[in-house]
Amino acid sequence: MSNKEASPYDNLLKEFSFGNQKSVEAKIARFATVGRGKVHVLFDFDRTLTFNSGGEDITTWHILRSHLPQGGQEQYDSFFQKYRTLEIQRKLTQANAVLWWEQILSLAKEHAVDMAEVERDFLSKANVRPYAQELFRLCQENEIPTVILSAGIADFINIWCSRYGINPNIILSTKLRLGFNSKR
Repeated sequence: MSNKEASPYDNLLKEFSFGNQKSVEAKIARFATVGRGKVHVLFDFDRTLTFNSGGEDITTWHILRSHLPQGGQEQYDSFFQKYRTLEIQRKLTQANAVLWWEQILSLAKEHAVDMAEVERDFLSKANVRPYAQELFRLCQENEIPTVILSAGIADFINIWCSRYGINPNIILSTKLRLGFNSKR
């Protein structure tokens, strides 16, 4: 690509550091020619596509936590500490994971969290990473399917993608079913 005509990837490439830029360029060129129908681009969501310019740690779950009253936040932190420790130690079972999120969602239900307010708060804090929109657009133009795979909350991911004009082919994420009428 260096001695050839400008590529649509050039603007993206100059923003990153590579151990071997020629190798990266060759892979991108190969994806563009043989990847169609064979390659999917997989993205994480929280802290990968999003960031907070104020430096605050923003994830869909952190925002939900922040809308709980103090006692609910303390319970949330207790659940997080218990189960995250198991996760880091690679001892988190599927049953533990289900129990963890059931307990967190029960807190939201118990405290009648206003999910519309949580969504507004998330949108006000979770900015799009530089060049993420261009990367999705580039994939779309080259018919490369995009997938967001996240432990984050799908409801928030969908509205965030809509706000920033990001159109993944698939979002695989946690769909909330709180079983109560939020203040929406």
